[in-house]
Amino acid sequence: MASHQPPHTSPPPACPARAAGYWELINPGSWEQNGPEPFGGRARSASDANVLRRKGHLKEQDMLIDHMRRMHDTHTCEEVMMKMERWIAEHRLDPKRSRLKRLLPSVGHFFTQLKLVEAFREYDSVFHLSRRRYIPPNFAELRHIMNIAQVRRAAVAG
Repeated sequence: MASHQPPHTSPPPACPARAAGYWELINPGSWEQNGPEPFGGRARSASDANVLRRKGHLKEQDMLIDHMRRMHDTHTCEEVMMKMERWIAEHRLDPKRSRLKRLLPSVGHFFTQLKLVEAFREYDSVFHLSRRRYIPPNFAELRHIMNIAQVRRAAVAG
């Protein structure tokens, strides 16, 4: 007579935080609803290397965001966003003679006004960029702020 043994189970972990990953703890129930990847394979942080890749090219090839990153050497985060917001508005009015076009000749068209200061404040409320004294925002963080501004504008228009 064969005895029926339950499948091998490991003893319960001493610390629940070690038992499940951080993302499982902040997103309870997502594993049952969405399968093994609750975030659909998307980046989980602003510094995730996968965020930087798109169609075989690094996003760092975006000269506008790279210029914004370099501006942080002499400006605060909010000053950079105010200047860029003003320069984008100027560029939308006269794309051929704008200050932005003189600084970045390869800059394209902006179809909507971007409220970068508002987007920065929203991002800053979560990630506290303005509290950093010696580490400026990286490329991915600036890209996230630009994306927030674009999504917010699209939500208003739509």
